[in-house]
Amino acid sequence: MRYVLWACLALLACRELPDGPTRLYEESFEEVCVDDTSGVETPCGWSQIDGPLGGASWVDTVHPGEHGIRLAGEGTTVRGPAGTNRVSALLFGAIELYVSVRCDVGTQLIVLAGVRDVTTGNSDTFRGRATPSDEWGNGTIIELVSDRALSDGGLSGGMFGSSFDVQIDLLSMRVSGGGACEIDHLIIDDVGAAVGPNPDPDEGC
Repeated sequence: MRYVLWACLALLACRELPDGPTRLYEESFEEVCVDDTSGVETPCGWSQIDGPLGGASWVDTVHPGEHGIRLAGEGTTVRGPAGTNRVSALLFGAIELYVSVRCDVGTQLIVLAGVRDVTTGNSDTFRGRATPSDEWGNGTIIELVSDRALSDGGLSGGMFGSSFDVQIDLLSMRVSGGGACEIDHLIIDDVGAAVGPNPDPDEGC
């Protein structure tokens, strides 16, 4: 059985993806708006909902001409737009978030995603956290796990390993640790397979 399992995993890893993975959620933070409450420039569609006034701001990031969102101060939290009605399959009660991010030493990035099963209408919150490097790198993958135990089938109460058609209804991010995090780009792909902005379907095959 062990060898059968490894063979199945290899087939999944090397499956053909002619159209690339479905982007359940993608944000590059390139459009700027002004927050009505603080008067600070923030990425359009994102609003600060907790933390010190002006803790969220639109900033230059790793490359000239690229921008992102900076979250500074304990508990600073932002909420973003929904995932533009993109629908994909969810397996095993977990999704992965790819994020290009740097955080001050000792500062964590906490992410919450509101996920809805489009067939049943059931919703659940998926959450995860990471302590990224304080330097820009190749990106960080954060596993977002359902509030419900995997054994209860997650969103739909189905059997372990069931596939559900889901979409992202909201996404929020918070910093913990007193420092700041700068986020340049984030992606949630289908089937829990988070990759960077330019996926290579044949990588690793």
